[in-house]
Amino acid sequence: MCDVRIGMTRGCVIFLCVSVYDTGGPSILFFRMSDLLAVVEAHLGSVERWPSAVLMDMFFEELKADVIKRVASFMYGNCVSVSDAMDCYNACNVGMYRSYVDMSLKAWYHVRDRDKYQRHKVRYYSMVMKCEAWINGKALDQCEVVKPVVAVREFGPAGMHCPLLIGSKIDFVRSGGDVLMSQ
Repeated sequence: MCDVRIGMTRGCVIFLCVSVYDTGGPSILFFRMSDLLAVVEAHLGSVERWPSAVLMDMFFEELKADVIKRVASFMYGNCVSVSDAMDCYNACNVGMYRSYVDMSLKAWYHVRDRDKYQRHKVRYYSMVMKCEAWINGKALDQCEVVKPVVAVREFGPAGMHCPLLIGSKIDFVRSGGDVLMSQ
């Protein structure tokens, strides 16, 4: 027996799920992703203008707490919703550990929202101010530059050691890359 479902999530992700019941064998999930990166780029501008360190964290780094914290800080500080941040980060990491990433990003967003009057919670690169800034409590000014000013010198794939590899990964996500996973 086979169960096939087709759906859309917030108009961004088109997916086809096929579950095999009769053999007790693995379920196969086939995802056809539309450009999840474009949703976040609408908030932040082209990925080619993002700091290379952020791209490295999103596409290559192992999913550790400090890496997810840096990505969450960048997304949160630049006003990307947690759901868009989760979808984008999972698409860039091929969604291998989606539940872990989703839980971690939600937790970091919650930490940022929790204390309205705390100053200097964490640094992030502000795409508006074009420099590092502090995430402060929601009741405080969010446009506070980190001092002394730290110059970010590398942006986009060209600022990385592997520009062709990151470029191909970005193109994969933008093209609505096919991800085949067994469960």
